[in-house]
Amino acid sequence: MPSEDFEFDFETPPEEPRGFTFLDLDAEPTPATKVDDRWDPSTPGTRFADYEVTGRLGQGAMGLVLEGRDTRNGRPVAIKVLHARLGRIPKAVERFRREAVAVWKVRHEHIIEVFLYGILRGRPFMVLELLRGGSVMDLIERSRRERRPVPVARAVDLIDMTLAALEAAHGKGLLHRDIKPDNLLLDRSGRVKLADFGLVKLREQTGDASMTVTGTSMGTPLYMPPEQFADAKSVDARGDLYSLGVTFYELLTGLPPFPEGKTPAVLQALQASGPAPPVRRRRPDVPKGVEAVVAKLLEYDPARRYASAGEARHALAGACPLPDPLPVRIFQDGREVYRGRLARGQQLVLGRASDAGVCLEGRGLSRFHAKLSLSPEGLFVTDLDSTNGTFLAGRRVRRPARVRLRDRLRLGKHVGLELRLG
Repeated sequence: MPSEDFEFDFETPPEEPRGFTFLDLDAEPTPATKVDDRWDPSTPGTRFADYEVTGRLGQGAMGLVLEGRDTRNGRPVAIKVLHARLGRIPKAVERFRREAVAVWKVRHEHIIEVFLYGILRGRPFMVLELLRGGSVMDLIERSRRERRPVPVARAVDLIDMTLAALEAAHGKGLLHRDIKPDNLLLDRSGRVKLADFGLVKLREQTGDASMTVTGTSMGTPLYMPPEQFADAKSVDARGDLYSLGVTFYELLTGLPPFPEGKTPAVLQALQASGPAPPVRRRRPDVPKGVEAVVAKLLEYDPARRYASAGEARHALAGACPLPDPLPVRIFQDGREVYRGRLARGQQLVLGRASDAGVCLEGRGLSRFHAKLSLSPEGLFVTDLDSTNGTFLAGRRVRRPARVRLRDRLRLGKHVGLELRLG
């Protein structure tokens, strides 16, 4: 069985985890040198197992991204196909496969889902969920056009979700190495899905000049941590946190920390010259606590950054004071069951009783199961001696527990709730 940790090394390739589907759709095994150059995978109607191409979404350095549908249920999907020239490079093909396996293995609500990996006419492909909410970069660009900054609470929420994704990925030994607004995709409800794992590692093997400076594997320079310029192989999880810090800074201010860094050499010099201008100098309404989190994410020395995504997420949770009264929305199975405002000193009771503040349906609920309350320290959930327990972010609530942005709440075994604050 594969280890719970996931390492990108060619000597010990990962096994496909249980439930992951690999298909070689070629009639006969096709060596990497026999890639079919004449084949156009973007032709509508092309079949990748049960998935049919319906259109073309875009093209990047690594391959095509096609729109498709699952012929079994009509579900829309994205199909990513490696470029033919890369299909002749065994290490590039192996990296592509490892990306698919790694993302499947993490299986997190804020990481894009992979449904299938295979090879067709010598071209590796993967089938992923299709998101139609754009990206965080779209959000930033819209705020620039409209000259309206992204609300602080929204920016904090987006970064919190991304930190949750990184915490899960890093816990499996998987580094992203190309965190940037374009790779933070949004579903239609506004939830983040982290995409494009493994691209930097793959590009390292391709000889793509646009991604190489003096032989060093590159991500996207504006978002790269200083240490990645010097030695990409030495970058650890704190490098992803730096890149997320750049993204956070840009979300709040509309500009990256060093917008003058148009080339890697100039950007390196700017990074080494001292800290970026404080967030509040460019946007005074940002809380000081949020500014401090951004500054720590952007520390030049990795040892001075947060040690982990979990530590950064914990710091962020306490950095943004909640408004009083606090707008609260509660969703059950994607359906909004409550929308209102909670003031300090009030409590919102959840349960199956008709006179509960939020009357819910579901097996295993107590009449008065749990309550939400607001204090100067934040929003808290308390179990009301329920029969089957209350769980916050997967942990049983035995004493009042602080609720973070978009934390998931479970009442008993069967009733899952999502809280949206602000």
